[in-house]
Amino acid sequence: MKLSLRCPQNIQKVLSEILAARGIAVIDDAAFSLVDRAFSPPANGIAVLFDGAKLDELLQFLDGLKQDAASRSESETVVGKRKDAYEIIRLDDVFFFQAEDNDTYCQTKRQRYEIKKKLYELESSLYDKGFIRVSKSYLINILTVSEIVPWFGGRLLLKFKDLNTQIEVSRKHVQSFKSFIDM
Repeated sequence: MKLSLRCPQNIQKVLSEILAARGIAVIDDAAFSLVDRAFSPPANGIAVLFDGAKLDELLQFLDGLKQDAASRSESETVVGKRKDAYEIIRLDDVFFFQAEDNDTYCQTKRQRYEIKKKLYELESSLYDKGFIRVSKSYLINILTVSEIVPWFGGRLLLKFKDLNTQIEVSRKHVQSFKSFIDM
């Protein structure tokens, strides 16, 4: 990240060192500026006003932005292996995760990837992102389901958008699935 500073010289020196320690470069023509309330903001770009007497609050704010960005990028992707290469896969592109033998796979529209995490680990971390367990072997992305068909023995059959695959919701998981989608 790059920032420009507009503040008294004594604060600028201290703040520059603190920001450098956090991996933030201070340059004059950055698109983002930190501006002391006593100074005027730049004509272009985005400016964050701060009170020079409350640098600790400014640093907490910047650290919070950095942590939020890191958690967003980590939580919205998974790393999958295909042959000898690894790829970063957006969760939006995932149709389902499948456990097979001792391995876990991720299915996208184009490919199937091997994932290091186990299905139960993915289940707990992805529930709030629209992923629900539908059987012992499958965790599906509800946003990729195009059709839900009542099936034999109280089960349900899921059909996916742009994917010629069908997955059964087992009897054990039907109630939690219905609850998840308010059905």
